[in-house]
Amino acid sequence: MTTNAELYPLICENNSSYQVDSYINCINNIVRQTNQIVKDDDEIAYLEEIHKLLETEYLKGKKLIESKKRIATQHKNLDLEKVKTLPDDILYEIKSYLAPELNYARKMGVLRKLSFNWTCWLRPAVYLERDYLFAVPKDLIVKLVDSLSIGYSMSVKSGDKKERWLEMIVEECDKFIIQKVTSMRMDKLLFNHRQEYSSNNQRRIDKWYSFWLNIVVFKKYRKELEAKKGKNVDKLKALKNKKIAVK
Repeated sequence: MTTNAELYPLICENNSSYQVDSYINCINNIVRQTNQIVKDDDEIAYLEEIHKLLETEYLKGKKLIESKKRIATQHKNLDLEKVKTLPDDILYEIKSYLAPELNYARKMGVLRKLSFNWTCWLRPAVYLERDYLFAVPKDLIVKLVDSLSIGYSMSVKSGDKKERWLEMIVEECDKFIIQKVTSMRMDKLLFNHRQEYSSNNQRRIDKWYSFWLNIVVFKKYRKELEAKKGKNVDKLKALKNKKIAVK
C-alpha cells in the first residue's frame, strides 16, 4: 500500500506526514457523518454542502498556490543587472514599494555580520565577553534586554554571570541569522516575523537590532566620556593645587 510520504514526499517532509493524515482524516470524518443522517433528502443536502465547502476551499487554495508560485518564479528569474539600468523614477518607485523588505534586509545584514565574529575557536559567549563586550557592564545588558521586552527561552536570571547572559544572546540571535533562515526571501522572513507575539508590536529582529545599536553607541562613546572625565579630574586637581589670592 502506497503511503502519504510516498505520494506527497515534499509536503510530508516540510509539514510532517501527521498533518497530511489529519487533513485526509478530517475530510473522511465529515463525509462519514452522513451515516448518522436518517432522511435521504437531508443526506443529499449535507453532501451538497460538503461539495460546496471542498470546491470553495479548493479555489481559494488554487489561487493562493498560483500566487506564491508566480512570486517564486519571478524571484528566481529576477536579473538584478537589468534592474540597475531602469530610469531613476522607476527605481524610486520600486524602492518605495520594497521599503519594508529593504529595511529588514539591512538589519539582517548588520546582525549577520556581527554573528560572523562568533564563529571562532572560542565559545561565542567567551569571545563576546573577552573581546567585544568587555567594557559593557552586565547591568546595562540586563536592563537593555528588559527595557526592550526581549523574550528568550534559556533559563537566565539577573544574578547570573555575564557569560551566561551572553550565551542567551548568542542563542537567541542565532535563531534568525543562521544561513538556512537568511537565505529565505524577504517576504517570507517578514511573514514569519509578523507571526511573532509582542507586547509592543516590535518583531524579535527589531528588538535585537535596537539592543546591538545601544551597545555600539555605548562602546563608541564610552572612551570619549572617560577621556573627558579624566581631563576634568586633571583640571580639578590643578585648580585645587593652585594658590588663590584673596584680596
